[in-house]
Amino acid sequence: MKRSIFAILAGLLLSAGIATAALAQWPTTCVEANDAFERFVGNEHNVGIYQRTFGDGPVAEQACQNDHREDIRAAFNWAFPDSASAPATTPVEPPRPQANDYGNWWYANRDGTHWAVINSSSGNAALEVRCGETTRRFPFLVYLFWYDIPDEGLSNLDDGEYDIKVEYRWHRHAAAYQTHTWWEGGWRVFLPDDRGADFAKLLIRDPGISFRVRSETSSRIYEADFENLGTDDGPDHPIRQVMKICAKT
Repeated sequence: MKRSIFAILAGLLLSAGIATAALAQWPTTCVEANDAFERFVGNEHNVGIYQRTFGDGPVAEQACQNDHREDIRAAFNWAFPDSASAPATTPVEPPRPQANDYGNWWYANRDGTHWAVINSSSGNAALEVRCGETTRRFPFLVYLFWYDIPDEGLSNLDDGEYDIKVEYRWHRHAAAYQTHTWWEGGWRVFLPDDRGADFAKLLIRDPGISFRVRSETSSRIYEADFENLGTDDGPDHPIRQVMKICAKT
C-alpha cells in the first residue's frame, strides 16, 4: 500500500481535465483518498482495506497517514514551502486489533440445542459443554465421549446412567491425575449437574486437560488429550455463549 497514491491520483485527475469537477468531491481524509485511488485504477479488492484491517475509525485513518505521510509531502511540497524546514515526525504504529484465542473450541446450534465443542488432539474423542435438560438450577452439562467405544458402551450394566470413575489432569494446575465420579451413559461420560458449571469455567482458564477411563465392559483404558483450550476468557468464547443461552432457559 505504500505508493504515491496522492501524486498519482492528482496527476490523473489533472491530466484528464476533470480537476474542476473533482475538486467538489476531493477526499478530505487519507482513507478516502486511498479508496479513491484504488477504485480509479480498478483495484476494487483494495477499496476499504484500512477500514477492514483497523476498523472504521481513527485507528484506520492513523494507519493510512503513517503509510503515506512521506508520499503526501513529496507530492504536495510545492503547496507548503515551509514544510521542508519542519522537523519530520516519527510515525507511530497504531494498535492493531488482536484476535481472541479461544483455542480449538467452536460453537454449534443443532436443532435448538446449543453446544461448545472441542476435539481431542488426536481426534479420537470430543468434549462438549451444553445446556442441561432436567434442572434450571444447574443448567450446564459437560460431556466426554470417544468415537470408538463399542456398542455395548463403557459399562457392563443395562441401559441407563451409572457412576463410573473418570481420571483427569489439568495441564496447568495439577501434576497428577484426579479421580472423580462421573455418570456413564453408554458411549459417553458426563458430570453431575451440580458440577458442570464450575468445570466448564475451568475449561476456559486452563490451557489443556487429559482424561482416561477404564471400560467396565472390556477393561480397555480410553485416553484423550485436549491441548489447545485457548488463553482468553472473552464474552464470545463458545462456552460463554452457551452459558448465556442456558441462563435464559
